[in-house]
Amino acid sequence: TGCYGLPKAQQALRERINDTSESVPAGYIHSPFMTQSILQPEHVAIEAPGISISYQQLYSLSTRLSHKLMGVGAKPNHLVAIMMEKGWEQSVACLCILQAGCAYVPVDPSLPAERLNFILQNIDCQIVLTQKQVNEKIDWPDFVTVFNAVEDCADYSSKPIDCHGQPDDLAY
Repeated sequence: TGCYGLPKAQQALRERINDTSESVPAGYIHSPFMTQSILQPEHVAIEAPGISISYQQLYSLSTRLSHKLMGVGAKPNHLVAIMMEKGWEQSVACLCILQAGCAYVPVDPSLPAERLNFILQNIDCQIVLTQKQVNEKIDWPDFVTVFNAVEDCADYSSKPIDCHGQPDDLAY
């Protein structure tokens, strides 16, 4: 066995996976998704119980929500909280936040209210993306604007967003 009691093969794999000597690829975190949505828009991006979402549909949902976020002041280096139960909506939330040039902070909605408020205040979060079933359970602090990620963006544009993020921004 190697370090940490792992078999040598597992240790070698762990070292290879965690090797940071190679340079980071250029582009945004969400660039591969954007490329895929152009190259294969009708292919399935998300398969979840009761729903199948194509790359084009996911792109449209996330872009509409990005426009909404930017409309309320989201911009690079802002933190946006994702407070959701596990599900496909989390993918929409992550992508829209990255498209807006922001960084996201996942927050467990089952935490006690006092802890949730402390986290949101401590990270200076002013925008939270959630789901209807979570939104109805939480007494939100006055300093945050809350959106139901998938439901609150239908009236917004799905035109591409010209993200002005920089390599030293929070998300990158």
